[in-house]
Amino acid sequence: MSRTTKTSPDLIRNMLNIAGRYPLLSDTEQQQIGREMVSAREQIKLLDKNQYHELKRLRERYLSAREELIITNLRLVVAIAKKYRVNGLALGLEDLIQDGAIGLIKCVDKYDPEKGFKFSTYAYTYVKGYISRAITDSGRTIRLPSHIQGQLFKLRFCIQELSIKLGRQPSKKEIAEYLKLPVNKLEGLLSYGKKPHSLNRLVGQDLDTELIDLVAVDNSDEDTNSRVSNLDRHEILQDLLAELSPVERRVVKQKFGVDDEQQKECSFMEIGKRNNFSRTTANNIYDEALGKLKKRATKID
Repeated sequence: MSRTTKTSPDLIRNMLNIAGRYPLLSDTEQQQIGREMVSAREQIKLLDKNQYHELKRLRERYLSAREELIITNLRLVVAIAKKYRVNGLALGLEDLIQDGAIGLIKCVDKYDPEKGFKFSTYAYTYVKGYISRAITDSGRTIRLPSHIQGQLFKLRFCIQELSIKLGRQPSKKEIAEYLKLPVNKLEGLLSYGKKPHSLNRLVGQDLDTELIDLVAVDNSDEDTNSRVSNLDRHEILQDLLAELSPVERRVVKQKFGVDDEQQKECSFMEIGKRNNFSRTTANNIYDEALGKLKKRATKID
């Protein structure tokens, strides 16, 4: 999708004209359309591919309901996008509307009225989330990998959803439980959302010193690259280990000599003694953990 800095009034006019052909739906009507979509999806899963005519009928029913729910909520997308339009923003109103529309489509595809949420509440969260992410990405100094951006968006959506459900800001423990993540991995994810500081930032009591003047610099490019590479490997290792259970993580760290208590490689016999189980059990836990790590490592960009 192309990015523009100039707003096209035609896009907004066309969207509103299309939306104007449909009457506004009540919460009950939106929930009913949502149920029709869910019902059609479930029936499609049960049908055989040879039942062509029935599959076609259900797909048309699903797509018709989906289109109605999307089009009747385009006004909401435009209204939210206008709230985010400010001077100096890299994205124009057209771009904000495009991203908000993507959020609306994602919302419609995931909407399940049986979960108890009004569609308007659900849609507002998705549209706002996609627009916010677009603004954040456009102004980010360091672009994050796509899988990290996806995790951050999921995190922001989780916080918004829990805030609605609890009526307050959720704690880190509550967010971690909702996302099924260890708290330490959640904290690492939160750190990606922090704004980077410029090395030319003025610091000190009189604001007469640049931050870069206080940072020790090694003139050896090779040594610097080596340290950065080591840091990258350490972050990847910590990310992988976070996928394991506490026992698996402990066994792997002891086997490779990266345990916090004793920095030496241990045999399975030693690992068993330190954890009060047999050598065979230690070996089995290690093999299962390695299988998980290999599977997870293939998914890292």
